[in-house]
This record gives sequence, C-alpha cells and structure tokens, in this order.
Amino acid sequence: MRTDLSNWKLLAITEIYELFSETPVHWGITGGLALDMHLGRKSRYHRDIDVVIYRNDQQIIYQLLKNEWTLYKAKDGKLSLWGEGDFLNTVNDIWVSKDNHSPWSFQIMLMNCEYDKWIYRREKTIKIPKVELFSHTEKNFPYLKLAIQLLYKGGSSHSTSSSARM
Repeated sequence: MRTDLSNWKLLAITEIYELFSETPVHWGITGGLALDMHLGRKSRYHRDIDVVIYRNDQQIIYQLLKNEWTLYKAKDGKLSLWGEGDFLNTVNDIWVSKDNHSPWSFQIMLMNCEYDKWIYRREKTIKIPKVELFSHTEKNFPYLKLAIQLLYKGGSSHSTSSSARM
C-alpha cells in the first residue's frame, strides 16, 4: 500500500493523448484541466491530471497499461494494487505510476453508463446520452463537457484535492 499521496510528476496532455488515442475506449480529460480546456487557457497550476473512462471499459485500459505502468485502486482513503481480472464495481479512482516508487503520473476516474447513457453516480436519475459528454480542443484533445464537470465539482462534499476524492 502506498501512502505518498502528494508525490506527483504529471504527464503532459500530449502524452496522455498518445497513450489513450489508439484505444477503442471513449475517454477524456476531467478535473481542473478540463475546465482549462473549455476556457482555452490555463487558470491555475494543477497538481494532478485526471482521465475519465466508462467503468465498462476498465479491463481494456488495464490491458493497455499493465506492462508499463503500476495501477492502484483508491478506496476508503487507501491505495492498493489493482490486480489483473479484478473488476472495480465500487472503486471510482485508479492512480497510475511507472512503478511502486515513482511519482504519480495520472489518475483514471470511472464513470457509470447503461447502454447509450451516462449515469451520474451520486444521483442515478440523472442520465445523459454518451454522445453529449465530451468536447474537444482545437488539437482534438477530448475533455468532459463543462456542465458535467461542474456537476461533479459541485456535487462533491469533499475538497478537490486528490486524496479527498479517493
């Protein structure tokens, strides 16, 4: 179990794009960087970089990353290794580093969906067609649309620090 929650060395958005762009998975940047992407400018320094995927696609991403990255599931304030074949039904965040001693590089957040609809996990009656979730920058970097991002930010009773989102 790792406890170095503030040890981050972020991948650049271009590196995230290179890593995820060839997958069949719908993904996008979320968190503070998604807000910056919507604004078209950097609003502040960001301590972490968050990538969002659908929960159903987690095994595809695990297979993509497992050979070059170490993946940790975040739950109840603790980080533990994510093992092959372990489907994360109740875990919402995955922290990623090169190895057990490297700084954190990015975080993967899992979203719920049902058929062609995204489901807000804090209020399951809120559903939006998947095709309406993401926008793209001029460089074609996908990010979670502003309204959804603000719903997540506003719906949380915790601070926005990485350790609080676990």
